[in-house]
Amino acid sequence: VWLTGCGHGDEVGGIAVIQELFKRLKKEPLKKGILQAFPLMNPTGFESSSRLVALTKEDLNRSFPGNPLGSLAERIADKIFTAIAQSRPDLVLDLHNDWIRSMPYALIDPPPGTKDKTVHEKVKSFAQKTGLVMIHEQGSPANRQELGKTLTGSLLRHELPALTLELGEAFVVNEDNVADGARAIWNVLSSLGMTAAMT
Repeated sequence: VWLTGCGHGDEVGGIAVIQELFKRLKKEPLKKGILQAFPLMNPTGFESSSRLVALTKEDLNRSFPGNPLGSLAERIADKIFTAIAQSRPDLVLDLHNDWIRSMPYALIDPPPGTKDKTVHEKVKSFAQKTGLVMIHEQGSPANRQELGKTLTGSLLRHELPALTLELGEAFVVNEDNVADGARAIWNVLSSLGMTAAMT
């Protein structure tokens, strides 16, 4: 399983969620499997409190699967995407923050258009296991094309299960949202037999 955070530099909650999970895993090691993370995908955006890649004003989460010879965001996206895809994960959880009045929820991308619907069904099953409200992303064909450039959309098109967790507001670390995010991920890890059930 892969965890990714801070693709948008102002969405800092995912970093704290990943830190909390790895802190807990020091006390309760994984029973099986491997958990890997990119907790800070957009360091220049993080340093400048900007949603975008600060140097080029690009949206990293609209630059996947990336291009090793492309723009800065495309090159960053390529490194991230390649590392994840080569490991053939059972699941990627991409952590984001929404807005100040938003409650945590699992966001399911539209079906990627591949003939095999198995991956999309897996994603829906994982979303249920988070214990969060589930929202199915909709939209026009143009919007769906744009969503295909996100990390989760690109992974789904490559038949790798990926799910977005939106965990409350951006710019701040809200402890309640961190706890909700950590619990949701632990529930998924437990469902895979990687951890004990949350107590």
